[in-house]
Amino acid sequence: MRQTGRMTGPRTSDADAVGGVVVRPATVADVAAVARVWREGWADGHAGHVPAALVAERTPASFDPRALERIDRTWVAEGGGVVAGFVVVVDDEVEQVYVDRDWRGQGVAERLLRHAEAVIGRGGRRTAWLAVVAGNTRARRFYARMGWRDRGPFTYLAQTAGGSFPVPTHRYEREVGDGAEGEELDAGRTAVAAPGSRDRPPPSLDGAVRFDEQARAAAAEDFGQLVHQGPEGVLLPASAGDIAATVRWAAAGGRRFAAQGNRHSVFGRAQVRDGIVADLRRLRAVHDVQDERVVVDAGATWREVLAATLPRGLAPPVLPDYLDLSVGGTLVVGGVGSRTWRHGAVSDNVVELRVVTGRGEQVSCSPTRNPRLFDAVRAGLGQVAVITRATLPLVPAPQGVRRFLLSYPDLATMLADQRRLAGEPRFGAVQGAVLAGPAGGWVFRLDVVRALSGSPPDDASLLAGLADDRPRAQPSTLPFPDYLGRLDALEQALRASGQWWFPHPWLTTFVGDAAVEPVVAGELARLTPADLGPLGQVALSPILRESVTSPLLRLPEDRLCHVFNLIRLPATDDQAGAQRLVAANRVVYERVRDAGGTLYPVSALPMSPADWRGHFGSAFGLLSEAKQEHDPGRVLTPGYEVFGSATR
Repeated sequence: MRQTGRMTGPRTSDADAVGGVVVRPATVADVAAVARVWREGWADGHAGHVPAALVAERTPASFDPRALERIDRTWVAEGGGVVAGFVVVVDDEVEQVYVDRDWRGQGVAERLLRHAEAVIGRGGRRTAWLAVVAGNTRARRFYARMGWRDRGPFTYLAQTAGGSFPVPTHRYEREVGDGAEGEELDAGRTAVAAPGSRDRPPPSLDGAVRFDEQARAAAAEDFGQLVHQGPEGVLLPASAGDIAATVRWAAAGGRRFAAQGNRHSVFGRAQVRDGIVADLRRLRAVHDVQDERVVVDAGATWREVLAATLPRGLAPPVLPDYLDLSVGGTLVVGGVGSRTWRHGAVSDNVVELRVVTGRGEQVSCSPTRNPRLFDAVRAGLGQVAVITRATLPLVPAPQGVRRFLLSYPDLATMLADQRRLAGEPRFGAVQGAVLAGPAGGWVFRLDVVRALSGSPPDDASLLAGLADDRPRAQPSTLPFPDYLGRLDALEQALRASGQWWFPHPWLTTFVGDAAVEPVVAGELARLTPADLGPLGQVALSPILRESVTSPLLRLPEDRLCHVFNLIRLPATDDQAGAQRLVAANRVVYERVRDAGGTLYPVSALPMSPADWRGHFGSAFGLLSEAKQEHDPGRVLTPGYEVFGSATR
């Protein structure tokens, strides 16, 4: 029984995922590396999907002898002098395929699978087969994309020291034949392929544009797992100049263009059908760290920014709650985190941006230099320019925080405390959540944080006057980096269960204080725990309207507003159910809108150009004028459909 391990999001490496990887027969010298990749991949791909008794049999020490037994039927993918993955072929079965964690998502699995198909075809077999545990939906989608057919449930006999062990799987098959290996390897050696007869070939670049199936398929995926639109090609930029040149080339050929970071969109907004997407993870350096600012490439994650600034006791004043978002991807939607309520969105905390416009021009913008472009880029949904570099302010970072999880008997009591805390400086972060109760109903909770400086704060004074259920309060003291990474455990749980790769039909909105209680109470009355999933929740947090200054990040007019998000984490990969929730999101959004609320665009629901005009309201003129000036050909980021259809 084989899998590719968990088919995770792509990561960068020193070697190109196509041109720098060679598939060769394994030798005895590769046993240790193969065993390590196998051991890690098996754990990633089987957790929660196979019987516990089989997990107990697959001890860390068991993989080395199994790798040695199969070494004469194993091929390895080698890149940069290291084993990036391996495949085992037994007669007509692709028995094992695993990719090193650092190489996943870069086309290695595709190359190994095609090589295995060729080996089986050369052996005179017409059909290759493999087995995938039923719960690994991500891997099953991968095989379907690679042309394999699901032949239905199949009991696979996994070999253990005690004999055969039956495992529920699905059997996949594919017709194979002579010549497949040569085609695959030739494609693997071509970093830039001709785009066909559509127009002239891409310009000369420091990086490359890939037109192979693997690159295009990866760019059609995102965190939402709801929309899949394949581009014509994927730009792997080595410089901002590559982005500028490719935008000009795309515009000249009537193509659309969009930038992708870590692909955390939930509704295909950074995808481009038959256009060009830029993989900005290739531009992720953290450059100059000074006492008051840091310069970073747009593809860097916030975790990478913090790795450079925290050793100097510094951090950006506002961070998103999830640290593995890219800097550029955060800034184009606004960016909301635990400190937004008093210090604004991430996009409100920017010194300067370096961008490439829809005309393919490289421009710097800031509050004093090209200020209208600066305002149109921040929270502008990528409509007028691609961010390539950002200068961010830095402030002293605390060594630790005092954190309290406070429980409330009902929505009204929690909201009353949120209003009280919004008018006081006692906490640096206030975030609310509504969760499904273990015995039914809803549980209401506030997560409040005070930065530590000097002597520890007095808990009784900090909590004085609040109406929470005090015996249930959960206080803790955390190092600042641990607090910033508070979502890491949830991510690990979702990855272990496979839910990380399930659909994520999220809805994110802002509701004014005057309407928040009836709106939220009404939605909770309609909502069921199944609509959120066992690990999902409703986020409900205060924001002071005056703290948000990005013109295109639209909030209600109330002085106090509230984040109101449905963080849906379905327990299954049911696509029909996910689409039902997308339709439900639209209905909920319309009720929120009718109550004076606004959309935070990181949401899974359809929006028409008319909807967007209504959403931006008086600020639409700013965006429309910037579009006409900087992207008159409407080349950039069509996935939002702000200015028309996403396709041409």
